[in-house]
Amino acid sequence: MVGAAYAFVAPLLEVGVHIHRYQAGFLHGKTMLIDDLASAVGTVNLDNRSFRLNFEITAWVLQREFAQQMEMMFVRDFARSREMTVEEVEGKSWWFRATSRAAYLTAPVL
Repeated sequence: MVGAAYAFVAPLLEVGVHIHRYQAGFLHGKTMLIDDLASAVGTVNLDNRSFRLNFEITAWVLQREFAQQMEMMFVRDFARSREMTVEEVEGKSWWFRATSRAAYLTAPVL
């Protein structure tokens, strides 16, 4: 995780959000699992650029079997991940944190 994303991490961790960093490569998927029924798979970043400029799309699947497969995928991915901590973010160099904050200003167009 680099750039503007780091500007958002510490406040989220401080309020109890769990952020996991995948260690076995790079994941760029946009997936979501809600309870044991609803799943989403697609390209949308949930920002104006994805919706209005890039015309990205996400498929919603309301099927328990598909949701179970998604859950197994998440379990495998979390096994290859590590959870971030506030100390990790705050331990970054002042230069890294400053450039992350500067990049945050461009977040609406990233």
